[in-house]
Amino acid sequence: MRIVYYHIDELARDSIVASVLKKELKKRGIDLIYGNRFSMRFLSSLRFADLVILPSLGHFQAVFPDNTDLPKNILIFPAEAVGQATGHLRRMNAKYFGNDEKKSSPWHNAVKAFLLWGYDHLRLFKEQHPEYIEKCKVVGHPRLDSRCLKKREKNTSLKKKKIKVGFVSRFSNINTYHSISNFEFIFRGMKRDGIEFPTFENSPDRDVEDYLYTEMVDFRLILKIIDSMDLTKFEVFLRPYPRENRFNWHKLVESNKLDLTISAWDEPFASWLSEMDFIISPPSTIFYEALSVGHSPICTMDIVANRKSHVLTESDDNNQILKYVRRPKTIDALLALLNEEEQFNLHPDVEKILLGQTASDIASSSITNLADACEKLIDQNIPSAKVKYRKIYVMVYKITTFSLSYIQHIRNFFVRGGEQGSTFALTRSRSRMIDFLSN
Repeated sequence: MRIVYYHIDELARDSIVASVLKKELKKRGIDLIYGNRFSMRFLSSLRFADLVILPSLGHFQAVFPDNTDLPKNILIFPAEAVGQATGHLRRMNAKYFGNDEKKSSPWHNAVKAFLLWGYDHLRLFKEQHPEYIEKCKVVGHPRLDSRCLKKREKNTSLKKKKIKVGFVSRFSNINTYHSISNFEFIFRGMKRDGIEFPTFENSPDRDVEDYLYTEMVDFRLILKIIDSMDLTKFEVFLRPYPRENRFNWHKLVESNKLDLTISAWDEPFASWLSEMDFIISPPSTIFYEALSVGHSPICTMDIVANRKSHVLTESDDNNQILKYVRRPKTIDALLALLNEEEQFNLHPDVEKILLGQTASDIASSSITNLADACEKLIDQNIPSAKVKYRKIYVMVYKITTFSLSYIQHIRNFFVRGGEQGSTFALTRSRSRMIDFLSN
């Protein structure tokens, strides 16, 4: 009995990867068990898996805070691993080595393997941690695996039906999934003497209000653009960011009778993306996926000229991919783009960026590459629990986590924020839904 544990950090983002990986590993006689933020707390006491796949070193530290008793079966495989603002991959560094690299050394020393999305990330290891090269393997962007993508069928008869325009929101600070007040957000996020905030690195003249300013401008622009559209010609959809409170969007649409369809919160992003004729968004890493599947997305970042004076140096607003995304300077110019058929031409420089960030040459089989790595590592690994007790450990884990997940599911109806992308309950029905996605 060989077992891999896979952590689903955000339901709509990560579940399709988990589903396809489960099917791929099953072909090899390896069982995959799903976990989430709620169930991962039991990993420290029930070390039943041959391998544990976590999205960052921070998750490893949260589950195993005692650095004197660290397991040797941890794989770090980021759930978000694209984007480069200033050229030195600081944000990726934190995923692999923690916010404080020196203090985190016991944990990144204990990691069994670092699974990387792209060749730029391998360069990070070569430059900063060559001693870990033997632990590294580039597998590709998992959500660009051909089994995770839904074939996009372009609307070739735009005159016969409405044009589908998809807006992607990114308002995790003004619309937090846990619904904290703006007062509390500002209090937690403001700079203070003696406290390091990696968020504000290379931005000495910025503070928490700059975060709020850019998001409020972007939110207003989405509403203004929709208000300016001819809704007899266009059908408007919105995809909330996983760390937003989706209920606030539904409340806004219903109370103001907006002609806007909110996407199903647990639908994989690639499936939603394939249904749209146009994609509009503030600066976001979703542009990597959009460009990879043949969209020529539109970014709203240049419509309000003063917005750029509030942008943090390390934010997605300075992502290298934005040089190759359409960025109209007025709402009228944006609407003009919607009245033309989308033209997609992948710039050679974009191809280089996608190769570096997503390993686009092997990404279509990224989950096969991931499964290959898991199988090889299991064969090298000393089982974390004696084989004769393995089934008992698994049974105890499943009974415990599934039972408590139903309690969490009920609790979500009464707590602030409710069930969101990262606070979903991993009930049996939810697990079966995830299984079905790979079909």
